[in-house]
Amino acid sequence: MTREQQMEKFMEANKRMIERAKPGQERDYMLAMCAGFLTGVQMTNAITTQQYNDYYRELRELARRLEAARTEERNGNDVRIAV
Repeated sequence: MTREQQMEKFMEANKRMIERAKPGQERDYMLAMCAGFLTGVQMTNAITTQQYNDYYRELRELARRLEAARTEERNGNDVRIAV
């Protein structure tokens, strides 16, 4: 398995875990851990800066979608998020 394939699997697995986590502190902690891991991988030159930016953008987008869904749930709407 190539490094890129490993990173893709890592990101997909973590996005699923983040999506399933309880909203609030638990989810925030998991997002921060994943972002920290990405930073470490980029700092050791295991991934390029462009790859880091792409993966980080995915995390930010996931966080935005989850927060939007949380807001909708607070408003009484049933929402499902596709990761």
